[in-house]
Amino acid sequence: MGCDIHLYVEVRENGHWNSVHEWVEEDGWFHTDDRRFDPGRNYRLFAMLADVRNGVGFAGIDMGDHLNPIDDLRGLPDDASPETQQCANSWSSDGHSHSYFMVRELLDYDWTQVVVNRGVVDAVTFWQWTRGKEYSHRSQGEAPESWSGDVHGGTVQKVSEAQMDQLIADALATLEPKASWKQQEEAIAEKLPSVYCYASWTQPYYKMASYFLSHIMPQLWHLGDPDDVRIVFWFDN
Repeated sequence: MGCDIHLYVEVRENGHWNSVHEWVEEDGWFHTDDRRFDPGRNYRLFAMLADVRNGVGFAGIDMGDHLNPIDDLRGLPDDASPETQQCANSWSSDGHSHSYFMVRELLDYDWTQVVVNRGVVDAVTFWQWTRGKEYSHRSQGEAPESWSGDVHGGTVQKVSEAQMDQLIADALATLEPKASWKQQEEAIAEKLPSVYCYASWTQPYYKMASYFLSHIMPQLWHLGDPDDVRIVFWFDN
């Protein structure tokens, strides 16, 4: 079961917090269609904001080491805007881990901290990530292009990184020395279609929260003084 964030923005004016969203009520459900500040389903960001899914995915899957949250959970602010409060009430017990932060606190957080992440990667993706020229590379602190918490199936074989290196080398040994990139990729896909490896990689927090920092934070800055703009959020499973 997945976990999603519900994040709303408020601005303080004349001592009162006002929502920046347009709200509607339908069949007793109070909500907004404003997606400007939606960071998507990013469990590592959820861990930074609220210690939610911190290193653990669905069914206890290991996603990596524990991150340092910005702060402990605070609950909904007592002076939340009426709209934010009504939306939270609409979720009732289906919403959890409520909290909030001033934009100033987000700016002051140390996004340069690093953490070890873990996941399961298929053979082609592992090869691209560790050896490729035209893909995000492991040595640059990038994650694999795609990975999962785990994979299952009758034909699935899960190996270590060292074993995957050897299997890839064996698959490429059948090619001509000057085989093209595409030919190498096709050979790996053909010979190792169901082989996955347990991989780990170290990343700074800012890379894991890149969309939040590059798309959402600039919008927040434009709303006013960092001490007068805040995000209020909670989660559902």
